Amino acid sequence: MTITAVPAATWTSVTTTTEDTAFQNRGGSAMYLTTVDTGSLELNDGIAVPVGSVAVIGTGKTVSVAFPQGAGSVFSIGV
Repeated sequence: MTITAVPAATWTSVTTTTEDTAFQNRGGSAMYLTTVDTGSLELNDGIAVPVGSVAVIGTGKTVSVAFPQGAGSVFSIGV
């Protein structure tokens, strides 16, 4: 179980999953989540996760998140 602070307007690598993992948006705005290389992505590319909502990502994926409209935090836990 981890809470990761994410700065505003930048893709941030959160973790590489070692088991199926739930990611909850604990920030104040929509969070975008992706498992692909973020080098060419816009900040609103990826899966949109509203505040309080959860996305589950399978094992063996590198997960990055972005908060385009201000800093936020993401809670993650194996499921």
